[in-house]
Amino acid sequence: MIKLTKIKAAIVEVLEDEGYKCVTTETQEGFETPACFVELDTFESEADNDLTTRMTARFDILYVPKEKTHEHLLITTEDFVQIFTNLELEVDHRMFVIGGVDCGIEGTNLRASIGFAYFDDSPYADYGQGHDPMENLEYKTEVH
Repeated sequence: MIKLTKIKAAIVEVLEDEGYKCVTTETQEGFETPACFVELDTFESEADNDLTTRMTARFDILYVPKEKTHEHLLITTEDFVQIFTNLELEVDHRMFVIGGVDCGIEGTNLRASIGFAYFDDSPYADYGQGHDPMENLEYKTEVH
């Protein structure tokens, strides 16, 4: 099964590759701005069948700017849209396609949310004799 910590690390890597500094969510004060905090917002799992589970994950990115202007937050919103719309996020040799990003201004900060759905092995799967866990699954869907 794919670990949520690995998904979060992949999101952090994308942000850092784009020049955004990420700070651990445990840090409450004393950090340098601008900074991003990546947090799990919601996670759902639902059995698809005896062998697979449908997972839906949504992560929030809280951007704390150095320049606390509305114009800067609008520019950052546009940047996040460019970064995350149709992004192929690789985690453990699997690709997750992020269809888009939802952004909202909270005071002097920006909160962006990205979500996606995927299938994974069921934690209760009993493959029995002659059955191996799935390694690749191509599935296309839209997440709203």
